[in-house]
Amino acid sequence: MSYANGSGQYQELADRLQKLVPAQGSIKSNPTLERFRIACNNYYDVCNNGGGNRGRSIGKMFPGVMSHIDERLRFRSTPNWDAVLEMMDGKMDEIILAAAKKNLS
Repeated sequence: MSYANGSGQYQELADRLQKLVPAQGSIKSNPTLERFRIACNNYYDVCNNGGGNRGRSIGKMFPGVMSHIDERLRFRSTPNWDAVLEMMDGKMDEIILAAAKKNLS
């Protein structure tokens, strides 16, 4: 069960929230939805680029993820992507629930 394959614990809520996120730009007037938007972008970057484009943001939002990836790559070994997703999915659960509480009725 993971958001990476569309089966996260709160996938239905995430899908509903995603419909509230604009195609471009930030949502500064809605902090919980903005955090969800950034989390989704960070999650996507890890899954599709190994975190190469948004490393600092990923590190702030998902503590330990980039150090796990960087440590493995430094020693030329493949990161354990299942462990990375598990770390990220738990944090995504928190972010989704907070955004849903504020934005979904």
